[in-house]
Amino acid sequence: WGALSRHLGFGLKCDLDDIIRLDWPPAREEIGKLLYADDEPLPIEARDLGAAPAPSIADRYERRSEIGGGGFGRVFRAVRRADGVEVALKELSDAVGAEDVERFKREVKLQSMLQHPNIVPILEADTAADPPFCVIPLAQWNLKDCIPKLAGDLDRTLRLFGQVLRGVEHAHRQSVIHRDLKPENVLIYWEDDEETARVADFGLGKRLDSKSLSLTSTNRSMGTPLYAAPEQWDDSKNVDERADIFGLGRMLQEMLVGKLTLYSTADEVPVT
Repeated sequence: WGALSRHLGFGLKCDLDDIIRLDWPPAREEIGKLLYADDEPLPIEARDLGAAPAPSIADRYERRSEIGGGGFGRVFRAVRRADGVEVALKELSDAVGAEDVERFKREVKLQSMLQHPNIVPILEADTAADPPFCVIPLAQWNLKDCIPKLAGDLDRTLRLFGQVLRGVEHAHRQSVIHRDLKPENVLIYWEDDEETARVADFGLGKRLDSKSLSLTSTNRSMGTPLYAAPEQWDDSKNVDERADIFGLGRMLQEMLVGKLTLYSTADEVPVT
């Protein structure tokens, strides 16, 4: 803690959970970089220090309804008991394998490190819990839901896409690539009478400057068909920011045209 205090320039007189919840983005981002350098967990866990067991998920959150899910697990609309705030609670399934658990940990670490208005924040997470979970702000929609109404509305399209660009740009400046950019992974929040787009789901994300062992094998394909760059299907491990730029282009095409096909004709794209 002393070394961390000297690095940040202030004294730390509270525990790790309090620090991570600080509503001061520069401090949270610096702490995230220090704690998650090389994407490795802290060497000593709280239970090793004799800390009291943390309250269970059920103690902290009341599940209201299931709003999403798949093979990885389930996402619930939930209420935080402490203050009544509605959130989205994501839990991993018991059926997922060890690699899926590690990817979930990577997602939480990367997304916690990236503090930006156009990246979905992690409000709380426990990757050592049973089941592992994370909590994010509850969104009104995802971008995929909005696409049928976006075609023909160029102002709204460019406003939302510009926000996505700013979020991805910030990630790239922190040497993080997403590798799965698509409309389903952009959440839309209605705040202060306007829409805000935020990039989510960094489960396939990667730190380009990481020295840790990669979860992606050389010559292994990753990503979502129609959005992933061609090089991702040959060797996802060694792609860089350009793979995300390809995905952004595909997203913009879908937002402008209203659908995504392998090839689109030039007259389907609005011209200003």
